[in-house]
Amino acid sequence: DQNLHLGVFHWDNQLVYQTSSNEEVIPVPLLSVYSNMYLKTKIVNELTLQFGVDAHYHTSYYAPGYEPALLQFYNQREKQVGNYPIATIYANMHLKQTRFFVMYYNAASTIWKPREYFSLPGYPVNPSIIKLGVSVNLHN
Repeated sequence: DQNLHLGVFHWDNQLVYQTSSNEEVIPVPLLSVYSNMYLKTKIVNELTLQFGVDAHYHTSYYAPGYEPALLQFYNQREKQVGNYPIATIYANMHLKQTRFFVMYYNAASTIWKPREYFSLPGYPVNPSIIKLGVSVNLHN
């Protein structure tokens, strides 16, 4: 983990390098990256504004397949997945225990257009979508 904070600017990062001694038994991507770059500031006493970009990436690898009829994952060597970013542009407003948000999920797919965009073999990544919402924490 490597996090950078300069005033209202925040940049949170995770980088994972991993190998498997037997890729046919335990397939893993060689490199996985998570990055969240955002601005966070208080507008008034109880209102916090945050907006930024959240991105995930991993190198291509033979991800396990999934068989829904058996509710089981299985190792496969036919289709690689990965090697493309999944980025979300977002804005959050926190007011006490309530969060209002707007998200543009998978914004990178409008720029980066891979021919095959799968999270698992046979399971496509969700397309770009705008989400609006309210989240209330009812726990004191």
